[in-house]
Amino acid sequence: MKWDLLPGEVLIHEAKTSHIYFFKELIVAVVCFISSVLILIFGGKVSGVVPFFGMMRMHLALLFLMAALSAFGYIEFKRNKEKIALTNERILITKRDPQTKRIRIETIPLDKLIRVSVYQSFWQRLLGTGEIVFQIPGETHKFEHIRNPKEIERAVYRILERTR
Repeated sequence: MKWDLLPGEVLIHEAKTSHIYFFKELIVAVVCFISSVLILIFGGKVSGVVPFFGMMRMHLALLFLMAALSAFGYIEFKRNKEKIALTNERILITKRDPQTKRIRIETIPLDKLIRVSVYQSFWQRLLGTGEIVFQIPGETHKFEHIRNPKEIERAVYRILERTR
């Protein structure tokens, strides 16, 4: 996504939901894609054994291919639902409202930031994902399944140290 940056503002880090969070959907997409390829490659040999399979082979392969593309599209749509961008002056947050499908961009000025917290379970530490929470006066912004949340936390604190 192209962020609208202010003059003199530099994009330092960008993050969104990790692919690992969508592991089940990814497996379905890969299995459907492999199935379509296998039907196209080996379907001719099966059509001699199974009646009417020769006519259905292309339709079945196309059906599996469409299912694979739909699953990949679903994964990317869900991953792009929330994004975080860290600049040298602020944190930009993009959220998609599920009911209206509108995109909302929120900003957190770094000078108003009170705390950045990272939470990771044992499995999240193994997979390199986690939860990051930004706290400003009166508000808390929480993001789950973010890839390398500690990297974002370190980058925020490095910027805050430079500005002091």
